[in-house]
This record gives sequence, structure tokens and C-alpha cells, in this order.
Amino acid sequence: MPDELRGSCLCGSVTYECGGPPRVALHCHCRSCQKTSGSGHTTILVVSADDLQVTGTLSFHQREADSGNTVTRGFCPACGSDIYSQSSGHEGQVYLRASSLDDPNLAMPAMAIYADQAIAWDHMDEGLPRFPGMPQ
Repeated sequence: MPDELRGSCLCGSVTYECGGPPRVALHCHCRSCQKTSGSGHTTILVVSADDLQVTGTLSFHQREADSGNTVTRGFCPACGSDIYSQSSGHEGQVYLRASSLDDPNLAMPAMAIYADQAIAWDHMDEGLPRFPGMPQ
């Protein structure tokens, strides 16, 4: 994956640049990601919060995760595009939505998490490591 990423929301009101390489890319099958994506999973790139520069105004929604941590999702208030999320249990990390990348082909997922919640019709690469929940 590249050392620099760029992306935006659907309407272009929110843009971002990430100056460091992703730590990992993954597919998440948790119900929260299913609901926010409108699909069977969300593809995420884990990046350092220090590397991310966002331009524009985001709205935020918080909820308690299965782990008890607070997950905060940032999205465009104009078009509703999901841009990233953060977890109180993983300080310093940001979970960018691959769908918001200018070139989503740059995301090369290395695993699938919350595979025990995967929807039967959402077929994944069988070669990817799968974890029933969040790997430790």
C-alpha cells in the first residue's frame, strides 16, 4: 500500500490526506459496519491519527461497542458519507473507510474481522485470515 492516501466524501465537502502508510487494511463484518455501509461489511485502513489531516466539517456519532469501548464515527453532514471511526480502546488509531479513498483499489485487505457476524451472501476471499471478533 502507498505511503500517502487521499480521499473525500461523496459531495466533496470533506477531504483528507494521510501522510503515513496504513498499518493494515481489513474487512469488518460487525453489525455496526454493515449498517453504516449499507452492505455486508466495511473495508477499513488503520492509520495513525497523527498522519491524518481532514479539511471540512464532520459530524460524529458515538456508540458503545461489544468490547465496552466507545466508537466514534465521523461522517459528512451534507451527504452522509462515512469517512472514519475511532475507538476509545485504540488511542492514536483512525479507521479510514476504503470507500472514501480517491482510489479505493489502494486498499489491500489482509484479514476479515467479526467473521462470525458475516452475512451469507457477502462472499470474501477464502484466502484471507478470518477472526470471529476483534483479534487481540
